[in-house]
Amino acid sequence: MTIKRQRLVLGVLLACLSYSYCLSDNLTYGTTANVAKTSRNWVMQNLLPDQTGLEILAVRHRYTIIKDREADAIVTIANKRVGGEGNIFEKTHNWDGIDGSTKVGFDVVPTSLGSHWGDGSITTTGGELSDITIQYSYQFDPCFIAISNPECAGFQDALYQYLLDNNLIDNEPSVTDPYYDQWVQYQLKLKTEQEEVEEKEVVEEDETEEEINVEQVLSITGKALEVFDTKKQQAMMNALIGDITAFNAYSQLQLDGGVYKETLVIDGGQMKDNFKAYKSMSNSSKYDKIFKSQYNN
Repeated sequence: MTIKRQRLVLGVLLACLSYSYCLSDNLTYGTTANVAKTSRNWVMQNLLPDQTGLEILAVRHRYTIIKDREADAIVTIANKRVGGEGNIFEKTHNWDGIDGSTKVGFDVVPTSLGSHWGDGSITTTGGELSDITIQYSYQFDPCFIAISNPECAGFQDALYQYLLDNNLIDNEPSVTDPYYDQWVQYQLKLKTEQEEVEEKEVVEEDETEEEINVEQVLSITGKALEVFDTKKQQAMMNALIGDITAFNAYSQLQLDGGVYKETLVIDGGQMKDNFKAYKSMSNSSKYDKIFKSQYNN
């Protein structure tokens, strides 16, 4: 590992030590809790997030050793190698001829998969240890397996390939399928997107219809203004009067006709005046008003 890379990793991890996770450049960085808080031996797979492709970047340690200067003591922090012999990580501190003190260290390690890190421990051949803190810094790509997260860039292709490989293109996966939840989320996402497209089309149709209606109203309004414009009315009248051709056609139009003869016949004898009605009207105030009105004009 180059010094430049060590400084880069160290800077990122130090910045993320106060948080359980830290996102940077599509990678998630994190640090475990104190694995030696209750015991000097720990199981790594119970401490790291269950993320495929997770890598260990560094080991942070702090402890206090109590011993006399003359006493020999060696402190060792180590992790076994899964599927192999020996340790994948081992750090030894020789305290021979040194007064007891507090040791703080941050060891950047060659990047390796967390699944290769086995059980860890801190041991000493002399002196007494106290206030022990050991933490592991790691990184992982949330989209290492794209199908695990619908937000991953390659999720759609990965899901399609999974359905294709398992003959599920036209069939719904079983609820026991490891990616059933992802399939459901993807279907809901597609439905939501389709509904948004349909709503957008409806809004666009409504806006287009509204624009047409406005144009029609404006065109009608313009004609109405022309009708009420006295100057334009006079111009229209002059045009009609001046159109001799149309006037001659009208004046020379002849209608077929003849003589209509009408004979009025009233049965019942003579028609007599209704003197009773006259007498009633003469005593009427309305009659007086009507009779007098002819002299007031």
